Amino acid sequence: MAARGRFIPKNPGKYMGHRLKCLLCDREFDNKNGLSRHIIWTHKITTEQYYVDHIKGLVNTCIRCGDSTKFLGIIEGYAISCGHSCSQFMNRERIKADKDKYAEYNKNISKAVGEIWKTREVTGENINIRKKIGESIKRNNLLLSKDEMNMKYGWLNKLSGDEYEKAVKNDL
Repeated sequence: MAARGRFIPKNPGKYMGHRLKCLLCDREFDNKNGLSRHIIWTHKITTEQYYVDHIKGLVNTCIRCGDSTKFLGIIEGYAISCGHSCSQFMNRERIKADKDKYAEYNKNISKAVGEIWKTREVTGENINIRKKIGESIKRNNLLLSKDEMNMKYGWLNKLSGDEYEKAVKNDL
């Protein structure tokens, strides 16, 4: 399997630890750098164009959001995600699929957050953060109407989804 599991070549024997063969002229190379230089200098095309035309085709869309992805190289092909946020989202989804891994992941995240807040307590940084949060809440609440304040902090917000909808619909 090639780097990062992104590339499944049409002819796996050429890429799985064996010599690499140019699909245009059958010349063989010891590594991808040699093949890449050959393609650029001899055939006068980019490695990306070679990949698109002769290996896998244009597959440069993020599997999560559909945006275009970066070309990684002649062996790797295109990245499967457009960037860090989609990649992290897909990683979390992969972890969620395995309940044991997901429980371990959540435990590790909780532990890390707890350690961060313990450090902040020692340095006194937590006081400033809590103060800023309180100020932000007060500032945002000043922008709310009386009805919005009642919806956010009144008895209605204690109701379940269906009960809340019924109460708002009946204008209680």
